[in-house]
Formats: sequence, C-alpha cells, structure tokens
Amino acid sequence: MAVLPVFTDSSLFARSLQYPYNYTPTEYVTIIFLVLFSVSLALHTGQAIYFRMWWAIPTMIFSGLLEVMGWSARFWSSQSPSLLSPYEMQLTCTILAPTPLLAGNFIILGSIIQQLGPKYSRISPWWYTIIFCSFVRLLPVTWRVHFKQPMACSTSN
Repeated sequence: MAVLPVFTDSSLFARSLQYPYNYTPTEYVTIIFLVLFSVSLALHTGQAIYFRMWWAIPTMIFSGLLEVMGWSARFWSSQSPSLLSPYEMQLTCTILAPTPLLAGNFIILGSIIQQLGPKYSRISPWWYTIIFCSFVRLLPVTWRVHFKQPMACSTSN
C-alpha cells in the first residue's frame, strides 16, 4: 500500500506545487551529462568533417546539439527550479533528440547492407534509408499531436 506524504508545513506543500519537477534537479549529475554529451558532440563533429560524412550533420550532430541544449536547460533548472521555461526546454529537447540519431542509424544500416551485399536484405539499402527516415520525420509530428491533445482537454475545463 502506497503511503502519501504528509506535509506538516503548508508552505512546503505550496512550494512543491510551484516547481515543475516537484524537486530540484541535482546539479552535479546535470554537469556530468552535459560534459559527456558535449564531448560526444565534439567527437562526432570532428569525425563527420574528417571522414566527409555530411549526412551526419543533420542527423548525429543535430541530435547532439539537442541533447546539449536539453541538459543545459536542466542545469539551468537546478539553479532556478521554479522557472517553467528551462523545464519545457529540457523536456522538448531531450524527447526530440533521439529522433535524428535514429535516422543516422538507419543510414548506417543502409551502408552496411550495401557493403555486405543486398542479397542479405529483404529490400535495397536505398529503400531502408527512404522508408525509415520518412518514419523518423513523422515521429515528432505524432508527438506534437499526442502532447497537444491532453493539454487541449485540460484547458477547456
């Protein structure tokens, strides 16, 4: 059986309702992830330029930028936990960031199939890229529709 928290101080209860997270994000954890994603972004950018993989810029590099922006916003939230803007920025960026990375993975899959030979695949490598990148482009649209629908219902009451 779940135990509900008992607030003995009414100001503590009021403060917990004001924060979007209902807690304060840990500062050192956000710094660790911010550094890790920044290093990953720098390495992927260097690899994309050095090996002339220009397809990595709108996929992997963009995904890394979204992650760095999301974790920067979470760090901002650890400094000012009552602000709504960094919470929304963190939520949006970290939810959307894996989408372009997934597109990059499907491009890599297409090149692997091309090197191994199309006989090991049901469809050609080009069609893998077209089909899966199209689905990846549709994911943010479905997320927007999904997240707007509950908000529209809650604002009408």
